[in-house]
Amino acid sequence: MGEYFKVNEVNPIRFVMVPKVLLKNQKYKGLSLGAKLAYGLLLDRMELSKKNGWYDDEGRVYIK
Repeated sequence: MGEYFKVNEVNPIRFVMVPKVLLKNQKYKGLSLGAKLAYGLLLDRMELSKKNGWYDDEGRVYIK
């Protein structure tokens, strides 16, 4: 890896947000890190679903 990234090597960097409560609250200490990451990924997908209008008449968002 060199000192610089070339324009064709740069990808938009995306992040997955995991609620701090899953990391700090003792209630969730039994969950694996994988489960916590999966929850963050599902939250990310729900945001995409919201943007695409994938929700029902009662405002419940669903993931395709």
